[in-house]
Amino acid sequence: MTLTYRLLANPLLAGFFMSVALLGCGGGGSGPAPVSVEIYGDSITFGPAIERNVAAQVRQLRPAWAVDDRSAVGLDLRDLVTGYAEPFPGAPKSDYPRGAQPAFDKVQRSARFVVIELGGNDALSERPPEQFETDLRGVIDVLVREGRVPVLTGIVGVPPSAYFTPAAMARRDVLNAITHRVAQAYGLQHAGWGEDYRGESDTHDQIHRTQAASDRLAALLVAAIEKGEE
Repeated sequence: MTLTYRLLANPLLAGFFMSVALLGCGGGGSGPAPVSVEIYGDSITFGPAIERNVAAQVRQLRPAWAVDDRSAVGLDLRDLVTGYAEPFPGAPKSDYPRGAQPAFDKVQRSARFVVIELGGNDALSERPPEQFETDLRGVIDVLVREGRVPVLTGIVGVPPSAYFTPAAMARRDVLNAITHRVAQAYGLQHAGWGEDYRGESDTHDQIHRTQAASDRLAALLVAAIEKGEE
């Protein structure tokens, strides 16, 4: 009697061989879950005046990942927490394609990894650094309760300009240090974007990144997310 005949005649035996085949080829749905990422950022991740922003470059580096870019030009951490009608007064709709947003704890999310890239605009305000830290911890607490994995980027460096005065640059340094301290306190991955700054040549307008500099940030983010999978 041939093996084929035995399998046809004995459903239990056929089922056994099917199970072995599935295990041998990684079937049965036992493989790793697909990587899903949501990015909450400002104009640095939004990427004005370049061909590929950070999210687009992450997709290019990791085509199998699902990447949802929720960046908005001009967004600061306080508005992310409380929700906003527009990220800054008079913002054109093209600067925040997802439109008005509710408070962060009311936003519907589905991604496993959630990237927080905010702080540059906060450095331009007079709000105390202690409030920035409180807000950042609050955002992380929301994500942890939801069972997600927060990833912090830190705050990019910038050259002195009419926007980033010496006082604003000093606040940026303080806020960037807070992102590191909070990441360490929660055991989170930090992409180290602030430490990647290589000078004014990283920008095309003294703030926003050139394509090459933005691509470096994307690579650092991919590395941080992959380390978070370990």
